[in-house]
Amino acid sequence: MDNAERYADALFSLLEADRSLNISEDFKLHGLIYRTMGDIYSKEMLFSNALDAYSLSKEYFDKAECETHSAYAMLDIGKAHMSLHNYDDAYTTSIAVIDYANGCGDKYLLSFALCDAIEYCIKVPNDDNISIANGYMKLLDEIDIANELCNRYYSIKAILCAYNNDLTGAKQNLMSVNALNKKDTAYL
Repeated sequence: MDNAERYADALFSLLEADRSLNISEDFKLHGLIYRTMGDIYSKEMLFSNALDAYSLSKEYFDKAECETHSAYAMLDIGKAHMSLHNYDDAYTTSIAVIDYANGCGDKYLLSFALCDAIEYCIKVPNDDNISIANGYMKLLDEIDIANELCNRYYSIKAILCAYNNDLTGAKQNLMSVNALNKKDTAYL
């Protein structure tokens, strides 16, 4: 069975689970179902479907008063917007998640949202956005979570270094990405 068939089976199972929960008011479970559906749609590059599923997920998490789950769903909504090239919506969502993460002290959520905001600034490059991205990168460095973000952190940092004409820094960060990739594939 290939991945596409597994994803189709998983989606069918999730739809069945959601249908059987329609009489239930377990909003958190509904949110988890739709978030998983969004993940599957994203893996299959069905980003409009993913956006719809993540939006429903957030609605259910809001009803369940699960603020942190709702914030992570917002992060997913932002990623779907980015994949659909809705850059302004992606950035607005990232800023809302950054504000929430700062308020609750969730450094993982904050780091992911900062990475998303930096990616927006890189995808829509102008002097202001690169300056903003540099500020976000400083915040990300202060969180000291590079080991958790690994490839994404070093890739973003390399691109920013290149935009800032720091080719030595860009090269060092790309070498870190390559070293991590070799380590990740050492079992092959």
